[in-house]
Order: sequence, then C-alpha cells, then structure tokens
Amino acid sequence: MVAGMARPMQTTAMGGCPRCGRENRAGAAFCDQCGAPLRAPVAESVRPPGPAVRGGEVFVGREHELALLGAALEQTLAGQGQIVALAGEPGIGKTRTAQVVAHYAESRDLRVLWGRCYEEPGAPPYWPWVQVIRACAEGYDDSRLQAMLGSGAGDLAEIVPDLAHRVPDRLLAPHPADAAQARFRLFDAIAGFWKRAAAEAPQLLILDNLHWADTPSLRLLEFLAP
Repeated sequence: MVAGMARPMQTTAMGGCPRCGRENRAGAAFCDQCGAPLRAPVAESVRPPGPAVRGGEVFVGREHELALLGAALEQTLAGQGQIVALAGEPGIGKTRTAQVVAHYAESRDLRVLWGRCYEEPGAPPYWPWVQVIRACAEGYDDSRLQAMLGSGAGDLAEIVPDLAHRVPDRLLAPHPADAAQARFRLFDAIAGFWKRAAAEAPQLLILDNLHWADTPSLRLLEFLAP
C-alpha cells in the first residue's frame, strides 16, 4: 500500500468523468465522485534500481525511492505485504512517483486501485476506502462479489451503498446498536474483504492526499496496516 501525501498534479478536466459521467471542477485531476483520472495516464515504467523511462524521456531524481518501492512490490509478489508512505513538501512529486510505481505494478500483474482524499468539506466518511472497495468490486460478478464480501456484506454496504444492490437482502444484517462494536465489525469486514481479494491476485492500494483524510479513514488504515 502506498499512501501519497501530495496534492494531485494540476491538469485540465476534459468534460465529464470517463467512468461515472460526473462534471468536475475546472482543473481537477481526478473525479470527485469516483476518483478516476480525468485524463488518460501517461505510460511509464519503473526499472528498480534505475530510473523510470517514458519513451526517450527518463524520470530522474527519484531513483532511490523508486528502487525501494520496486523492492517492496517484489516482496509483495513473493507473499510479504508492505505499507509505504510517500512524504514530503507539496509539489515535490509524490503523486507523480506513485503514478510511476502504479504503472510498474500493473506491468507485474498487480491490480492497482486508487483512493483519493478530498480537500473540500462534504466527502462521506471513509471516502478513499469507498473508492478502492467500489473499484475492486467492479471486477467481480454478483455471485463472486457475494463470496468476497462474506458475512461482512451488510457492514460494507453501510459505507458503500452500491454493494447493497448486488447482494441478497438476507446478507444485509443490521449493525449492532453499540457504535464501537459496529465500527469494529466494519473494520474486520473490510480486512476480510481485502484478504480474500489479495488471495486471488496481489493488490496495490494507493491512498493519495492522505493528509486530507477524515479521522475514520485513518483509524481504518491503522487497523489494516498490521
């Protein structure tokens, strides 16, 4: 898991979102609704321990970081999961580095899922996690999704309402009345979902702009990290 902590690189939004159709703010790099990029990503590759190359252009200045991230991905493919934080001053290239790593991960057959924290008020709780869970769920048909959700289907549907339309009502069990117990059930259900997803294929979850994350999202990250 790579947790980026920079503002998205500034680009110009090209009309509606290619995934969900939402009209976004002028200059937005990613969709505020589903997190999809608003322009086609640039093809790049990582060659640990060397720099990334795009055609004849070399991505320089982050060779050490890319080597560490590439090694972490290789360890993940070998069965040892990793969590990495990209930290630094605004504009230093953290999101750009994460994009390069994401392209390398895809070339190594990892499934890459992005969750982007939203700077403005109004985003629902767990917003970056909602995006990655929703994107992951899109890769399964309904019967397979039900198996992936397991007994936690009702808990996950509380924060990702889209899931409620794809599972039988009998699986949408009500939450316990106690808020702390309900939160633990949710966290445990999400952990189980990612364990089953990772058992099928290695996953790279990228949480961008983590410094804008809401407190529940950070608590969930703390729960999942071990």
